[in-house]
Amino acid sequence: MIDLSEMIIGFQVEDARNIAYYLTRYFKGSPHLEENGKDIFADIFDNEADGRIRATTLEVIEEIEKAVGSPASEFDEATTDRILDAITDFEDSITERPSESQAEDAESFLDKAVNPAVTPSRS
Repeated sequence: MIDLSEMIIGFQVEDARNIAYYLTRYFKGSPHLEENGKDIFADIFDNEADGRIRATTLEVIEEIEKAVGSPASEFDEATTDRILDAITDFEDSITERPSESQAEDAESFLDKAVNPAVTPSRS
């Protein structure tokens, strides 16, 4: 299978995430894209994909289909699942993990939000 981290290089984390998003849209919807004429880059947010993001996404799609030996619309479920897992693994690899201090701060904040200190009322 294609190593996405070797293909999606030189991008900020947000842009790499956008590429992964469009790849996911493509491989999840590939059986319906051709018959419905759906464009994976046409988004509900009306944001046009940056040209470099679009080009890289299309290159990755082409490489994956070439490696598998067929267009995505002909992939079986197991192949599609493997590709979607690879996309998820790539996203996980570029996700910055919170530091221990950040995690503790978040836990403390949530604990206070869920279990606020009760102060007795003075009557």
